[in-house]
Amino acid sequence: MRCPRLTGFLFCLLVVNAEQCLLSPAWSDETFSLVLVGDTGHGENYQEYRSQQGQSDVLTERGYDAPLAELKPLLDGADYVIANLETPVVTPEAATHPPYPSKDYSHWTDPRLALPALRKAGINAVSLANNHAMDYATDGLNQTLDHLAEAEIHSFGAGRSLDEASRPLSIQLPPDAPWSSVEVIGVFEYRKSYDENYAFYAGAENGGTCPLDFERLQGQIATLKARQKAPLVIVYPHWGSNYKWRDASQIKYAEDIVSAGADLVVGHGAHMIQEIEVIGSRSVFFSLGNFMFLSNGRYKKLQAPPYSAVLWLEIPVGRDSPKLLEARLYPIVTDNLRTDFRSRPVDSHEFDDFQNQLRPRCQGWSAGTDQRGHHLTFMVETDSSR
Repeated sequence: MRCPRLTGFLFCLLVVNAEQCLLSPAWSDETFSLVLVGDTGHGENYQEYRSQQGQSDVLTERGYDAPLAELKPLLDGADYVIANLETPVVTPEAATHPPYPSKDYSHWTDPRLALPALRKAGINAVSLANNHAMDYATDGLNQTLDHLAEAEIHSFGAGRSLDEASRPLSIQLPPDAPWSSVEVIGVFEYRKSYDENYAFYAGAENGGTCPLDFERLQGQIATLKARQKAPLVIVYPHWGSNYKWRDASQIKYAEDIVSAGADLVVGHGAHMIQEIEVIGSRSVFFSLGNFMFLSNGRYKKLQAPPYSAVLWLEIPVGRDSPKLLEARLYPIVTDNLRTDFRSRPVDSHEFDDFQNQLRPRCQGWSAGTDQRGHHLTFMVETDSSR
C-alpha cells in the first residue's frame, strides 16, 4: 500500500464539547497516515552528566537536529505524527533546582532549541501522560503547556485540571470515511509513589497527568461513541518496567482498556519494544520503546533487545474504503551506546534479530521492505470493522 500525504492538510485547534478537535478542511487522498512513536526527549540532564564525567555532550557538539537526522525519513510523508514527550519543557534557568531531590532523573528540555527540532522532524503532537511531565511540578507543567502551544505542537495527556488532562487529541476525518474521527487518549499508569510523593496526577482543581483509571476511561469512550457515528479510539498509555518485556499489570490494564471500548492500544514506557497481542479482538502494541531519548541507556547491562519501533497507521478515508487498518511497524535501533546517539532504522541482519525477538511473543505479521526500510505489517480490527 502506498503511503500518500494529504495535500493542503491544514490543522486548526478548537475547543468543542471540552475536547481538542483538529479539523482537516482539505482532503485529496484515500488514506490518512497517522504515525505514533515512543519515548522522546533530548535529555539535557543526561548530556550534562556525561559532560561532568568527561564524556561528549552530543547536543553541544552536534546540535539538536543531529539525534533526529536518521529518524526523520521514517516520518516523511506522514499526515500526522504523535510522540510521547518524556520531559518538561522549561528554560535552563528554570531547570536549575529540581523540586524533588529524591526523585531519580529529573528531566528538562530547552524550548528554544528542542521544540524547533521536533517540529522540523515532523512531530505534530505530544502526549504528556508519563513519569517525567511533572518533574518540575506545576510550574514546570504550565511552562511546558505554554511553550508547546507557542511552538504549535499540540499536547494532551496532562493539563491544568483533570478535565483538561483527560481530553483526547481529536482529528476529524471526512464525512464519508469509515471513522468519523481519530481520538487519541494519553494516560499514565498509577504509581503510588508518584501520587503520594510527587503529586503527578491531575485532580479537579490541580494540574498533572491523566491517570489510567478504568471507570473514567470507560465513561469517556462511551461518551465519544455516543456523540459520533464511529470514532476510532486509540489509547496511548505510558506503563511497564524499564528494559523489560510486558508484565502482568500491563496485561490487566490492556484488558481493562479494551473492555472500556478502545479500538487500539499503543503503549510506551519500557524504552524497548514489547509484545504485540490481540486481546478481545483488539490489537495491543504494548510498547513502541524509544524514539529519540538521549540517555546512555542500560540495554547491554540488562541484556535487553536494543530495538524500538515507529508505528504507521494507514486509515482509509474514502467513501468505499475497507474498514480495516493497516499497521506498519518499522524497527529502529535505540541503544545510544551502539548508535553513538543517532537512533536509526535496522539493517537486514538486525531486522532478522528483531523478528526473532518478537516471534515467541506475538504473531500474525507479514515482513516487507519499502522506501522507509524494513517493516512488519499487521491488520487491525476495530468496532467499524464489523
